[in-house]
Amino acid sequence: KPEPQQQKPEPQQQQQLRPPETSLSLCSMTGDRSTNVIDLKSVVNSLNCGIHRTLVTEVRQSTGISYSASIKAVEAVLTSLGFNIPVLIPLTKAILADIAVSPSPNSAGGNSASNVDWWQQSSDAMQAVQILEELRRCKDDEQQRSWALHEDLPTITQHLQQLLDLMSEGETDAVRAVFCMQDFRPLLTLVQYYQMETRTSLRRLLLQIFGAACSMSASNIMFLSSSVLPFELARELLSSETSVESLEYCALVLGMVLSRADPLPYTHYNILNSTFVSLLLTGIEEYSVMANTENLAHLYMTLLLAFNLQDWSRQYGTQQNQQNGVIQSQHPDKSSNTEASTDISSESCKPNSGRSQTPNLVIQLLAARESTTYFAEKILLLFNREEDPLEMFEHETEEQRESGSVRHSVLQLMEDLYSCPVTANLLYTNDERVLCDIILRQLTDLSPQEQRRVSYLRTSIGVVVYGRWLEHQHRLEELRACYSSVIREEEEDAVPIPTGALAVRDTVRELVNSTELLKS
Repeated sequence: KPEPQQQKPEPQQQQQLRPPETSLSLCSMTGDRSTNVIDLKSVVNSLNCGIHRTLVTEVRQSTGISYSASIKAVEAVLTSLGFNIPVLIPLTKAILADIAVSPSPNSAGGNSASNVDWWQQSSDAMQAVQILEELRRCKDDEQQRSWALHEDLPTITQHLQQLLDLMSEGETDAVRAVFCMQDFRPLLTLVQYYQMETRTSLRRLLLQIFGAACSMSASNIMFLSSSVLPFELARELLSSETSVESLEYCALVLGMVLSRADPLPYTHYNILNSTFVSLLLTGIEEYSVMANTENLAHLYMTLLLAFNLQDWSRQYGTQQNQQNGVIQSQHPDKSSNTEASTDISSESCKPNSGRSQTPNLVIQLLAARESTTYFAEKILLLFNREEDPLEMFEHETEEQRESGSVRHSVLQLMEDLYSCPVTANLLYTNDERVLCDIILRQLTDLSPQEQRRVSYLRTSIGVVVYGRWLEHQHRLEELRACYSSVIREEEEDAVPIPTGALAVRDTVRELVNSTELLKS
C-alpha cells in the first residue's frame, strides 16, 4: 500500500527548519549561530601574526608573480571572502590588519631599534643576504684580484641576476633593509666589485643593480653619491673606448646618483670638472643628429640637469684656480677672446638670489660655446611640458616637490641661464617669446603659496633684465598686470609663503620702479 503523504510544513516552519545561511561551522557542526561565532573568535585569536606572509609566499610560489602583486592578490581574495561570506569578516579583517601593520623600516630606508631584525622573517631578505655573501667571496678571492676566471662567469651572472630579481620583484622593504645593514656595507661591496671587475656583461648587471638601489630609497642614493661610484662612472664616460650602449648605462645611473643634489666628496670634482661638462654639452649637440644615438643625447641632458643642481660654493672653494682657466682649456686657439671669456666665467655668470653667489660651471661653459642649438631646443621643450627628467623615483613624494625640498632641475637651469647676460641670449627671439608665454601662463595658474611660482618669477626677471624682452616687449600688458598683482600680494599674506618669495617680491618692486614700461 502506498504510504500516506505527509503534510507539508507551513512556510514559516520550513524557514525554521532550514539552517541559517551565514552559519558556517569552523569547529563544530551544531548549526547554532552563537557557537560558531565563539569558535570563529577563537580561530582569530589563535592566528599567527605572520599568517599574511605565509599566504603571500604560497601565492608567489604557485604563480611566480612579484611580491607586491601577490599582496594585492591576497588582499583581493580576503576582501571578496568577507563580502560574500559575512561570518568570515572577523577572520579576513584580522589577516588584512596583519598585512597593514606588518613590520617595515622607516621612510628613509633604515632600521629602527625596536624592529632591527624584522627583515629576518622574510625569505627574500635571507636570500639576498646569501647572494651578497657569495658576491663578497668572489670579490675577496685572490684569483679574482689578478685575473678573471672565465669559468666563474655563469655563476656570478646568476648571483647578480637573482639579486636584481629580488630588488625588482621581491619584498621591497625587506631587501631595502638588507642593503642598509652595517652602514650600507652590502652596497659598498657591490661598488668595490664594480671597481675591480672588467668584464662588460657583469659591469652592466651591476649598473642595473645600482639603478634598482636608487629606486628603493633616498638613503641608497645618498650613500652611492658619497662612494667612489660617481668617479668611476665619470671616468668611463670620458673614455674613448666605451661603447654607446655602455655610455647609456653609465649616464643613466650617474644621473640617478646625482639627482638629489647630495654633497659630493671634494675629490670627485677632480674628474667632474670642465672637461666632463664640455663632454656632456658636446654630446647633446652631436648625438642629437647622429643615427640611433638620440637616447644618449637625452641621457646626457638629464645628467647635465642633475649636475647643475650641485652646490657650486663647495667645489669652487677647492678648485678656484682650475675653474678660472676653464675657457682657456676649451678654446686654446682663441687667444683674443681669453680675457673676455675669463671675465664671463668669474664675474657675470652668477645665479640669482635663489642660489649661492658663486660661479656656475655649467653656465660658464654654456656662455663660452659657439653652438647650443639642440641644448636650447631640449630645455625649452622640457620647460613647456613642465617635465623634470629627474622625477623618476616613487620615494620622492609630491609634497617634497611642492615644498621645494626636491628642486625642479629644469626650472633651476632656466633660472641660471637667465642670471647671466651671455647665456640669456642663447634662445632665439621667437623662442624667447614662447618662453614669455609659458612663464605668464604659469604665473597665472599657480597660487602664491606654491614654491614653483618663485622660480617662474625669478626667470621672468632674468628675461626682462638680461634677455631681449626690452626689444620685443612681448605680452607687455599681461606682464605688467602680473607684476602689479605680485606687489599687491604683500597686503594679503595670511598664510605661510614659499621660501624666497619675499626676496623675489622686493626684486619685482625694484624692477617695476626702475622700468617705465612696467609701471601701471
